Amino acid sequence: MSWRPDQPNPPHRLDHYALRAGELRRPDGTDGGHVLVLPEVHWQRLGGRLWWRRWGEPTTTADVWVSADEVDPSYQLGWFWGDLLDEMLDRWDAGRVLIGPDTEYEVSWLDDEASAVVAREVFGADLDEERVDRAVEPR
Repeated sequence: MSWRPDQPNPPHRLDHYALRAGELRRPDGTDGGHVLVLPEVHWQRLGGRLWWRRWGEPTTTADVWVSADEVDPSYQLGWFWGDLLDEMLDRWDAGRVLIGPDTEYEVSWLDDEASAVVAREVFGADLDEERVDRAVEPR
């Protein structure tokens, strides 16, 4: 019995960056580290029990992991949703990632194969496992 609705996650603007890593460049043009975007969809249970649950509208969120010299400990975690996620997506579309409160880095988004390598080597994450854990549909 599932604790999630038996329907696919709705399409979202975040899908383009789902399970995607990026290479960061500092404002001075030097290599700056990496970023990894891990999506998650949360469904609000409106009522019911067991198999007769009723679900509300989904909320799409993004866990964003950053590994950069300026980040202590080794990486930071950001969790974005709603208007803040839309703002971050606008930045990502423009080839930028916000690190900390006010430093923008340039980002080059990697393909699936390179993203899997960065996820494993930099963040210790397996993207296939993350896809299952987060119920993300393959692209």
